[in-house]
Amino acid sequence: MNVKGLLHRAFQRAIFITSKNIELAVFFFFLTTSLFLGDGKQAFVDVWWALGILIMYGARYYQRGKFDLQPLPRQIGLAWTALTLYYIILTPFSDSAGYSITATIRLIEAYLAYLMFYTISSDPFDKLRVNFIKLFTKGLLFVGVVATLASFVFLLVPSWASFLPPMNLLYATYGHNHLADLLLLIFPLLIAQLQHKQSKLLWFLLIFFTVGILLTFARGAWLLLVFYLLFLAWRSKNVTVRRAGLSVAAVIVVTFLLVALRGIPTQKPSLLADGRWEYWRQAVEAIKERPLFGSGPGTFYLESKRLQAAPSSYSWFAHSFPLQITVETGMAGFSLFFILLYLVLRRVNANPLLWGTMLVFMYSFYEFTLDYISMWLLVWAALGVLIKHNVQRPTHLKTVISALIVLALFYVSGVGSLGASVLGNKTIVFFLAPYDANITKGLLGEREEGGAVVKAATPVIVNFFHKRDPEISFALAKALPDEEEGKRRYFLNSIQLDSMNTGYYKDTIEYLEKQGDKKEMVKLLVKIIKALSPSVVHDDPALLKVITEKDVVDIIFSKVGVWRQTNNPTLGLSKILYFTGLDLLTVAPDKTRLLWRLTRDLSPEWSYFHIELASLESHAFVDNAGAAVTLRDCKKHINSAKHCGMFKADSLPFVGSMTENIKLAP
Repeated sequence: MNVKGLLHRAFQRAIFITSKNIELAVFFFFLTTSLFLGDGKQAFVDVWWALGILIMYGARYYQRGKFDLQPLPRQIGLAWTALTLYYIILTPFSDSAGYSITATIRLIEAYLAYLMFYTISSDPFDKLRVNFIKLFTKGLLFVGVVATLASFVFLLVPSWASFLPPMNLLYATYGHNHLADLLLLIFPLLIAQLQHKQSKLLWFLLIFFTVGILLTFARGAWLLLVFYLLFLAWRSKNVTVRRAGLSVAAVIVVTFLLVALRGIPTQKPSLLADGRWEYWRQAVEAIKERPLFGSGPGTFYLESKRLQAAPSSYSWFAHSFPLQITVETGMAGFSLFFILLYLVLRRVNANPLLWGTMLVFMYSFYEFTLDYISMWLLVWAALGVLIKHNVQRPTHLKTVISALIVLALFYVSGVGSLGASVLGNKTIVFFLAPYDANITKGLLGEREEGGAVVKAATPVIVNFFHKRDPEISFALAKALPDEEEGKRRYFLNSIQLDSMNTGYYKDTIEYLEKQGDKKEMVKLLVKIIKALSPSVVHDDPALLKVITEKDVVDIIFSKVGVWRQTNNPTLGLSKILYFTGLDLLTVAPDKTRLLWRLTRDLSPEWSYFHIELASLESHAFVDNAGAAVTLRDCKKHINSAKHCGMFKADSLPFVGSMTENIKLAP
């Protein structure tokens, strides 16, 4: 038979198999497309997958005239129900009901995907489904090929990746390429295929995927895969499996050593400088605060912002699934989830697909793999495929239908809000999807820019869905008119929830200045300084005490206008303290010295503040030794070292010589 005939037969068979496994085809279509749509916190991806799950169930109903679902084992069904109800109960009490709604939707989608694939793989009447695991495996290999090819293209032509959302599985944007998350699941399947059939195509795919995972520079995934391959080589008696496993492991180890020892540049920081340590610290602190029930599903981002130790050291995810689920749902939620996982794993068939799934779960202990909805649903679909079937009782559809109705409502809400956004009516967009933080910020931003008054009902709705979200609180404060009583509370609340965001300070200080609220402004300044320079305040508490003295407060209040002329909020605060100290120089030089120490410590990269402090110590206090120490400290900072190196303690310029330079600092 000629090539054309072979292709025609292959195409016809593919169409036939797809028609008999339409649910599987729908799932892998949505899985493949979601690779390019991103993940993380993009609302569109959640809506897209809601549509995918609904189509899967709709297709099954259309083909059979009923859902015809296999009942889950009783304990597993109860565990799913308990966990879902727990999420629903937590939502109204969550730090952000909006984020919790999305997290609950993802849990419902996981349940429905698990149930669907459990049902498909257990169908005793359809001969095509006897080898359903093989079909699932081939689908995964296809997705892996598409993802890896796309990753290569984006690596060679980075400009083509500009359309991808920041959170995606195909191109490295935050550290390494998360294609590794998917390939961890695929390697055990491919090596198992080689055990039964040694074809050139399979060996080519092994090389192809090995190059793919190496180019992700995901060191954690490399090490996990190496340990698995070594274990497989030790455990297996098959020569081909051993050769394939050891070959891939050797290549990965050599690459790892080259990267580590030869200093090959990557986007990844060193192990000690890795941000995970900070995220894990934040997670532990959050768990200590609310150990039983957590902050609410999907809210780690808010906890990370509130507990970050330095500006911009927060993350959407804890980079550890066990820690993250404990932060968000407490020990109760952690226990419910891992009881469910234990019950599921106790009933699965041993299979290379199981090993791949377990690798992904293990990787999620120190990565945010399962925060990608594509990986989250893929793992649960795989577990549904693997479960043993021995249940002989009727299916109770009430739970399934309830879940589908919730998913349909979420889909209608999401699609409706997207449609309204195209028309440009942000108010309708908001009332269709008030749980979406980005939509809420869009509405409040429009109110602020247009000068319109926010309707009285809007703050109530916003507070219900986003009560402890600093970004929403700040946006609401800016949108409200100055005479509104709650405006002050929302400004201060945003800083309370994210004290490291210096962008909140400027508007809040300006508002307090307009209101003439000196007392609250001083409290806020103290809070800001504690947040930005905690070590300084701890070493010398007197530095903060001086700010609260009445004569200092009055001068500080008169200098707030300086902040409006400065782009950098931290530098703006330093200027306020500097010019306050300058006014006090002749009457209270001791206070000037304390204020200028704070000024220097808040903006250590600006040499002017170091030089002014050194001049003060040298001329006003005749303390050349102290001036020398100040200059020496200045030289420790890259941006200020050169300028400070031009001066000596016994030949410093007069106090105030840098005033004009400080005024002009942007």
